[in-house]
Amino acid sequence: MVARAAMSLPLFPERGGTDADALGVGGPARRRRIPRRAAPAVAPAPARDVDAFVARRRGVAVDVEDFDVHLLAFGRVKGIGVQALRALIDTFDGDLARVWREDTPTVGDVLARARVKDPRRVATEIANRRDELLKEAKAERSALASVRVQVLGMHQSTFPHRLAEMPGGPYWLFIQGDPKALTAAAHVAIVGTRDSTPVGAKTAERLAYFVVMEGLGIVSGLAEGIDTAAHRVAAYYDVPQVAVLGTGIRHVFPRSTGGLRNRIVAAGGAVVTEYLPDESYGKSNFVQRNRIQAGLASAVCPVEGRLKGGTAHTVAFAERYGRDLFGVYRGELPPSNELLLQLREQQRPVFDLETDSGVEALRSFLHRIEPPRAAIPSRPAREDVFRDVLRALDELAADVAITAFDARWLMRRIAARFGLPEPDAGNTPDGHGH
Repeated sequence: MVARAAMSLPLFPERGGTDADALGVGGPARRRRIPRRAAPAVAPAPARDVDAFVARRRGVAVDVEDFDVHLLAFGRVKGIGVQALRALIDTFDGDLARVWREDTPTVGDVLARARVKDPRRVATEIANRRDELLKEAKAERSALASVRVQVLGMHQSTFPHRLAEMPGGPYWLFIQGDPKALTAAAHVAIVGTRDSTPVGAKTAERLAYFVVMEGLGIVSGLAEGIDTAAHRVAAYYDVPQVAVLGTGIRHVFPRSTGGLRNRIVAAGGAVVTEYLPDESYGKSNFVQRNRIQAGLASAVCPVEGRLKGGTAHTVAFAERYGRDLFGVYRGELPPSNELLLQLREQQRPVFDLETDSGVEALRSFLHRIEPPRAAIPSRPAREDVFRDVLRALDELAADVAITAFDARWLMRRIAARFGLPEPDAGNTPDGHGH
């Protein structure tokens, strides 16, 4: 995996770039047989009746504050990660405070089953550092709260039921922003390659517009490419949306997504992860992240991707969890977009957004997604819509002197492109027009 720059909270850089002009794609898609991808492995979970497990976990009298403090405390012990914490939660029925009271051999046995390296040493450290770890965990909880981060455990009634029900689902989430964003509206997962084509990015933006206009939320992974294209459009409309990270909540990865992440949180959305706050990125993390995207969504749309990319994992999880799968494209479906060709082979809905019939069919499909639904957003503010355009003009002005004649020429070209009246002093913003 190509290394990308990462940074830590709370300083999110405000950064954005202009969208490249949409380019044409190649010839007509070739019909070919594409093998279905097997569902990727998920985090191992003990066999159980899911409903009974959730009911039991939610019925345990566990103080919410104690749960997050103990989770953070154990997470500070070297060698303990997500799988070890899940094993402790399973063994002690969600009451992590019981771990401190158990003898070292018993805790060591639990950690050994979770394949923790040198489990007896780790268990001994837990016993010897109890007071220190709890003190540090309480300080860490306060630091996280200062940047609007909280822990939501599966035992809590507000934990998303879709995640609680799915096999191998997360036992907790670190949430920055509003936890209600996870359940206030049905979500569509808009996912795709980081190395998106200009056409793919524009298609994701167009799909995001139709999704938010149906009162649906958007969930994605905040990766560069397709994910950020969808998140950016939803952010224009101040629609609550969910971004699922493959790192700890303190990391901004890739760094270029920091400003967009701020906007998601500010608009009432949420940034979530199951990884401990300082955990960095890794390939397996992103695979497991993808299961949460698919689990939260009512429907999943891979806009652009190949059969062996990360997006294919999200598609496989969607199939495993029984989520609706559909695709969108514009004009012609290129052979390189293997996931959409696979959807077509499977006779899944695939909509051409270049045609009126394709758009209407997509709207009908989205309209059938079950509630809840959010309020239909109003038109975004001009400064939000044209932020990237103005930034591009600023960059151009640094290299070329822009004159009044240039500005009038540009306004005439814009008017002609969109069939608007030619601007004059009376119908431009500077002339107090609308």
